[in-house]
Amino acid sequence: MTVVLALVTVGMLTPYVIRRLNGRGPTSVVIGAHLAALMIIWIGILDIAVGAVGLSHRLAEFCNLALLDPPASGGLRPVLATTIVAAMVGRGIHRGWRIARTTHGTRRRLLTISTRTEDDVAFAPLGSVACTVGLLRPRIFVDDTMFPALTPRQRDAVLAHERVHVRGFHGLIDLAARCMAAGLAPWPGARLAQREVRRHLEAVADDRAAAHTSRRTVATAIVMSATLPPLPALGAAGWSAWRVDRMLDPVPQRHHPLVGVAMLLILLSALALAQTVGHALAGIHLVPTTFPAV
Repeated sequence: MTVVLALVTVGMLTPYVIRRLNGRGPTSVVIGAHLAALMIIWIGILDIAVGAVGLSHRLAEFCNLALLDPPASGGLRPVLATTIVAAMVGRGIHRGWRIARTTHGTRRRLLTISTRTEDDVAFAPLGSVACTVGLLRPRIFVDDTMFPALTPRQRDAVLAHERVHVRGFHGLIDLAARCMAAGLAPWPGARLAQREVRRHLEAVADDRAAAHTSRRTVATAIVMSATLPPLPALGAAGWSAWRVDRMLDPVPQRHHPLVGVAMLLILLSALALAQTVGHALAGIHLVPTTFPAV
């Protein structure tokens, strides 16, 4: 229990510590650290709840005892723990379902009103230069008026940015962060971690686009796309000032002590997940060990 509480504490402090990297570490490591922090907290909460209920109970048996004979199920503590965790999980699932439904509806609507399609790009009246909409089948949409007004190099930079979102399934990564954060609300660190994941997903796309064109071209395209997209999507306009500053005045990627901390946290989350799953599987009896006499 002490180890679990220590891991949860580390997970709750991590978003505030890792935020200090702010462009001084690899963006993928920053994203992984924030996701690992959310995962560690969830693993700790589930581990504590499972410990309160007791792995020796089958779920159906425990629920039956909790409803009909609370003292036999171990008293109020396991019932309360199960209720709280179920509410947290339910809130996260509900948030994910709403995001998925909205994203799917937006993608379908944009495809319906799109004026034309060129390769993997659909032209539609967006009100913003470009965005990527979709989870399992993300699609690039560009504004049929604003996008053609860009220079050819700026258009290349915008499309390179959006294609990174598509190929990396950044929408699914963002969805996972938002679901985990929603279940942990109202803890402010969850919202911070989710926001940092989304911000650094944009930074990853910027870096890849800059490698395809140039940092100055990407910065100019960001400025031209400065209107935030009114869509549930990853787009080329979010956090414009910060991203332009990254492109025009990049911080040297020297080794920073927090990078090691972030990588250690990612490793801890993987080990904690493996241990929790192992304990859960060891405690679940899928087949009765004794049979009634015939």
